[in-house]
Amino acid sequence: MYSETHPFLKPFPQRSYRQITKCETENILALRPTEYLTGLKLFNSDYVFTISNVTPPPILVDGKEYQFQKSRLIVYPPGVFIQTTVSGPADNYTCINMKASYLEDIAKQVTGRPSVFKRLQNPCSTSLAASVQRFFNEFDAYSDNCPLMIQSLSTELAIEILRSTGVAGRDNKARPGARERAVEIARDYIHSYYSADISLDDICTVLSLNRYYFIRLFKEHTGMTPYRYLITYRLEKARELLNKKSCSIEEAAALCGFVSASHFISSFRKAYGMTPGQYREIRSMK
Repeated sequence: MYSETHPFLKPFPQRSYRQITKCETENILALRPTEYLTGLKLFNSDYVFTISNVTPPPILVDGKEYQFQKSRLIVYPPGVFIQTTVSGPADNYTCINMKASYLEDIAKQVTGRPSVFKRLQNPCSTSLAASVQRFFNEFDAYSDNCPLMIQSLSTELAIEILRSTGVAGRDNKARPGARERAVEIARDYIHSYYSADISLDDICTVLSLNRYYFIRLFKEHTGMTPYRYLITYRLEKARELLNKKSCSIEEAAALCGFVSASHFISSFRKAYGMTPGQYREIRSMK
């Protein structure tokens, strides 16, 4: 079991420690802190995973600053220092500390190899979010009075993390009858995260599908590739913003996920035969 003397928890001030919602097992420590504390330098000897439903403040990982996005699964491997740069309330924030030996043993059973996380920032699937909530709900309702249920939920949580990060691998094809649902989930994902720096791999990880199969499947049902669908949706949302006089072209580009204003302008011209500025002039004449 974890305790206040655990290296990950020792830096927390007593006031903050008492306010943290904690679920503790032999292998997992799940936390829901109420605030970010600047200057608090945490060292993790095990794996640490965080999920925030709002954009978190910049985080220093071994001295390098990262600005992570909301609703993403952030992976901190063992042996790194984590430090928040800005203090403030931590709304809808979850931190999961999982013993390395436990996670790697499950990874070997599921994939045949130890876990290898390729990225710090990963998609957070709906099934992972639900697994996290079930874990907290069990402790809230029954504490640790049912070890068998705790063991089951701990295993489920570890596997969902492996799946969300792509470690657990993907099926080559969607099962019969599930293809339409996979396309629907992909479109919903794009509609929710079009303003973020999402990639094809992010969507395939959520769906547990091979990327090349998914491209064919998506085009078969929508008539366009996932990338073209994403650009088209971003352009539609950008046009809505351009109809508002208070929004500049640069702001529309940034808010709709384009890497730059020039990329936005070239994509807009290619799709509509005019630049965003020309579109706005035409709209103002009506």
